[in-house]
Amino acid sequence: MKLLLKQGRVTSWLRCLSQVNKEGRDHQVSAMSFSLGSPDSQRFIQQYQLFVRALLRSTRRDNVLLMLLIVMTVFSPDRVRPATIPSITHIQEEYAGVLREYLAVRYPSESLMLPHLLQRLCDIRDLNEKHTSMLLNMKLDELEPLIAEIFDLSPVSSCP
Repeated sequence: MKLLLKQGRVTSWLRCLSQVNKEGRDHQVSAMSFSLGSPDSQRFIQQYQLFVRALLRSTRRDNVLLMLLIVMTVFSPDRVRPATIPSITHIQEEYAGVLREYLAVRYPSESLMLPHLLQRLCDIRDLNEKHTSMLLNMKLDELEPLIAEIFDLSPVSSCP
């Protein structure tokens, strides 16, 4: 369950994108705590905004493509227990096949679209790692209890 929650926070960014910008507006992050935060937080938000713009260009704001990318992100075999890798790999390959078929039908003249979309998955992975690093460097007593539980964080106890 925790694995899905961890993957879900980044995936929720992608899901948010499918609900925003239907009129072609730039994506704006209204995270006041980040904008007023440390320089690292501000750099992260800037990187996130660049990622969003690149993703929206790559997907041409196509919600079906965004949903397929979300599913492929959730079913990532390198984030699960070794015993489940074959089944998760199979699921991800099935969705990759759906993505290939969809692109062939919807964008037949765009032969480079699939590599560009797969690059966006790598980009979201990099952002996820940076975000996780930022969260791990936070003071544990300032975290919301749910966030601490999702990341298996707990304040260090001085009790034996």
